[in-house]
Amino acid sequence: EETVTDNVFICYAKSPHFDDNYHLRTILSNGEGLYVSNGSCKEITWEKGDASDPLKFYDTNGEELQVNPGKSWIAFPTTSNQSKTVVE
Repeated sequence: EETVTDNVFICYAKSPHFDDNYHLRTILSNGEGLYVSNGSCKEITWEKGDASDPLKFYDTNGEELQVNPGKSWIAFPTTSNQSKTVVE
């Protein structure tokens, strides 16, 4: 059975190293990203408050993003990988 994801969010996050210089800590406060759905890719911004707050996504005009119905997948790559992202 094939699994289909309707929405993909790529949310770039700051990820500094812990003091051990080995493990990364992902900061989930806000950032830029991409929203991929229905064959299109849009630039977005995202934010998250406290741990209990939901993620919020915004379009380039600052309006809350209208997300298409269906299954969603969210990734948090480091901001250093932002220029390396390829969406085909």
